[in-house]
Amino acid sequence: MAVGGSARHVAKRAPSEPLRVQPPRKSGGLKVVSARRIKAATQRRRARALLIAAGTFVVLAVFTIGMAQNMLGTQQVRLDNLRDELTAATQKNQDLLLKRAQLEAPARILQLAEHRLGMVTPKSVVYLTPVTTGPTVADSERGSSVAAH
Repeated sequence: MAVGGSARHVAKRAPSEPLRVQPPRKSGGLKVVSARRIKAATQRRRARALLIAAGTFVVLAVFTIGMAQNMLGTQQVRLDNLRDELTAATQKNQDLLLKRAQLEAPARILQLAEHRLGMVTPKSVVYLTPVTTGPTVADSERGSSVAAH
């Protein structure tokens, strides 16, 4: 292509201009860095890493607090619902105990016996005394089995 270099070192030219070759650039551009600059760069890197770590910690802490608040709110709603159910069940139990006491009342039982079942209160009560009976069937069987042996 061009004399003295590669095609990329050739400057763009108009067709009437002579060919100019640019000297190759120095590659790398390396230079000696002072210890002070290295220390400053290291401190900046550490500060950046610390800032990122602190930011991550803050974000995680806020997220954790938010999750805890959410769980607390959910559990409070559940607790309120259970408390309402307990209050309703306690009231129903008290109503049922009252109804049972009313159904077991002697006045109600007497009224049902007289009106629905047609029972009447007796004018006098006759108490029967037990009669002395003879041996029972079980006694007679025991006696005959003992005599057989």
